[in-house]
Amino acid sequence: MGQVAVIVLGVLTVTSEYATGLIRTTLTAAPDRARVLTAKYLVFSAVAFTVVSASVAVVGIASMIAVDSPEAHQTAGEWLAALAGCLYITLLGVLGLAIGAVVRHSAGAIAVMLGLVTLPPVVGGMLTMWESLTPLGNLIIRYNAPVAVMQMFGLPTSEVGGLPGNWAQLALIVAVAGTAVAGSYAVVGRRDV
Repeated sequence: MGQVAVIVLGVLTVTSEYATGLIRTTLTAAPDRARVLTAKYLVFSAVAFTVVSASVAVVGIASMIAVDSPEAHQTAGEWLAALAGCLYITLLGVLGLAIGAVVRHSAGAIAVMLGLVTLPPVVGGMLTMWESLTPLGNLIIRYNAPVAVMQMFGLPTSEVGGLPGNWAQLALIVAVAGTAVAGSYAVVGRRDV
C-alpha cells in the first residue's frame, strides 16, 4: 500500500496544478518549462526517498525491539536491500510524476499507474495457462512492481542475465522511469498549458 501512496503523491505533484489552473501562474513566474519540471522531479524525489527511508527505518527498528531475539536483528546487507527498496518505491513515484506530466489529469494518470503496477501479475498469470506462452508469463510475473518490492525487502531472488533479482528489478525501473521522464520533458516542452 505504501507504493500506491507514493505513486499517487507523484501524480498529484504535477496534476494538481493543472486541475486548479495554477500551472499558468507557475509558468508565468518561471517560463522555462524544463526547469520547472526538473524542480518538481528533484523536490519530489528528495522528499519521497526521505519519507520512505524513514518509514522503513522506523518499522525495522520497531520490529527489532518488538522481537527481542538475535534472529530478528537485520544485517547490513538486509538494510542495504531495504534502502534499494526505498529507491525502487521512490522511482515508482517519479514514474507517476512523469505520467502525470504527460496525461495532465489526476484520475487518468492514477489509473494508468495503478494499471502499470497491478496488471502485469494478472496478465502474466493468464499467459501461464497456455503452454507456449508460459515462459513469457513467468517472465512478466518475475518482473513487475509488487514482486520487485517484495524481493527488495527480503524475499528470495533469482538471477537473470548475471544480475541478482534485486538489481535487475532496480535496473528495469530506472530504465522505465528514465524513458517516461524523457517523454515528459518532450511533451511538456511542446504543448500549451
